[in-house]
Amino acid sequence: MKFILLFALVLFVQTGCSPKIIKIPGIQGLKGEKGDKGERGEKGDKGDKGDKGDKGDKGKDGKDGKSASKETIAKLENILEMNNSENIVGSEAYSFGLAPRITGFAILTNLGNLYKLENKNTQTIGKLIEYVTKVDNKNDFISLSRTAYADDIKQYFTAVTKTGEVYISSDLKKWENIGNALTDND
Repeated sequence: MKFILLFALVLFVQTGCSPKIIKIPGIQGLKGEKGDKGERGEKGDKGDKGDKGDKGDKGKDGKDGKSASKETIAKLENILEMNNSENIVGSEAYSFGLAPRITGFAILTNLGNLYKLENKNTQTIGKLIEYVTKVDNKNDFISLSRTAYADDIKQYFTAVTKTGEVYISSDLKKWENIGNALTDND
């Protein structure tokens, strides 16, 4: 028994107090087969902002700009000519529908603004003038007229500018430029 106890004590001291065995690598073996591609790693933290770079050289000058369009110049000339004051240039009676019949007056200004004075009924004139629409962005309108067919069942309104632009509408809300009476007939 003493012998076993002595043996266990020596083994205990030897294992606990002795230095660890250093593993020395041997000769390199043959290269093995390539393994599967590993999973993508997690995205790292954003890095610090770098220093500001030096100022670059001045670029080439750009191309010269174009002048304003002929339409824009014409609009500006019209504004200067008319001094931008709004005047009534035409008034025309209208009638929509049969039962109930809606009657009233359409009023056009030189700036292309269209207003209406709608009657309460066929016997009573209305008292409220309402804005309807703008025929176009011109300020040289000179007339408003109405053409009716088949006992007022079908009607068209015509607005004309000083420069000859002709606009038509069947409902006073949507206007279409159908041409220029002065230049389209040359």
